[in-house]
Amino acid sequence: MTGVICKVNADLDARNKIDYSLISPPRVQKTYIDLDLKGSIQHSGAQEQQEAYIAPIILPETWQSMVLVGLSEYFFNTLGKTYFLSDIIKLSLTQETDPHAFWLKTDDYGSIIPEMKKYYPKSETVILTVKATKTPVILLTSQITMQLEGILEALAVLPYNVTEQIFAASVEGTFLVDTMRLSNLNLKVSFIIQSFSLRDFRSSVGRVDVTGLEHSLGHMLQESVVHAINSGLRSGIPMPSLANITLEESAISVTPGCLLMSMDMYYIPWRELMHMLPEHRT
Repeated sequence: MTGVICKVNADLDARNKIDYSLISPPRVQKTYIDLDLKGSIQHSGAQEQQEAYIAPIILPETWQSMVLVGLSEYFFNTLGKTYFLSDIIKLSLTQETDPHAFWLKTDDYGSIIPEMKKYYPKSETVILTVKATKTPVILLTSQITMQLEGILEALAVLPYNVTEQIFAASVEGTFLVDTMRLSNLNLKVSFIIQSFSLRDFRSSVGRVDVTGLEHSLGHMLQESVVHAINSGLRSGIPMPSLANITLEESAISVTPGCLLMSMDMYYIPWRELMHMLPEHRT
C-alpha cells in the first residue's frame, strides 16, 4: 500500500476503530463500481503504521445482488490482534465471579491430584487464570475457524492473600463460528469451541492425572473463554455505509480466504428521509 485516497473510520467499540479508507481510486465499469477499502482494526489514537501490501479480494463477476462486500482473513486477523493486545482473552475464575463452580477449592482435586491433601491439609480457595499468549489466528475456508494458544494457571489463596502456584499448562484451542448474521449494518458473529487440550504441564503438588484434569476442567474453561470472546463481539462489526442508503435482503457465505456478504441497496431521498425523522418540538 502506498497511501490512502480517502480516510474513513468506524468505531468498533470504545477503544478500537476500523479503518475503511479507500486505498485506490474507484474503478467504474459499465455495470458496477469497484471500491478497494483498507479494512484494518487498531486502537483508537494509536499511531498509524505502514502495513505490508495486502492483495485485494477478487470478487465474483456474476452475482444477483446489488452490493457485494468481501472481508479477507487479513481483516479478521487484525481484529484478533487488537483483542489480544486489549487483554480481552485474559480471565480469572474465582469464587466471587463463579460462586457455584467446581474446581475452585483444593479439596475438589483429590481424585486427580493424589498428594493435594499433603500440600494443603486445609481446603484452600483456588483461582484459575487463563490468558492468551499469542495473537489468535483466524482462517477462512468453507467456514471460519480461530486457533488460540494460551496458558492456564491454578493458584492457591493462602492467609493474608498470599498465592502460590499449584499447576500450570499451555492451552491450545480451536473455535468455530456458530452464528453469523448482518443486522443494521453490523456483522454479528459468535464462536463455539471445537477442540481443547493441555500441553507442557507443570505441577507443584506431585503427580497429576493430566487427562482427567483436562476432561474435568474442559467444560468450565470452554464456557468461560467462549463467553469472553463472544462478549467482545457482542456489539457487532460495523460495515461501511453511505448516506441515504439502506441495505436489505442480505446473505453471507464463506469462501477460501474471504467472507462474502451480498445485499440489495435502497436509496432514500433527503426529503423522504426528513419526513421519517421524529418531529422536533419546541
